[in-house]
Amino acid sequence: MPRGGESLIRAVADCSKVPVIKNITGVCHVFVDADADFANGREIAMKCQGAAPGVCNAMETLLVDKAVARQFSAGHWAPDLFEETC
Repeated sequence: MPRGGESLIRAVADCSKVPVIKNITGVCHVFVDADADFANGREIAMKCQGAAPGVCNAMETLLVDKAVARQFSAGHWAPDLFEETC
């Protein structure tokens, strides 16, 4: 099913004879906690966005705990994220 507006998603859900997973509104976040494994956080971010960035459940926002933001970004992997996924 193509990604559509709220009315398309509601129509599909209303007419469906099987359960439908839907995300009508909202933003999909990935949060990296201060206690997180940074390599794991990077891998999750890559997989949430890279395979199909146009799908409804793709990561739209990467949030990093302020306590470790500098340490997490010190690996300078953000450019890799965009190169590998875009």
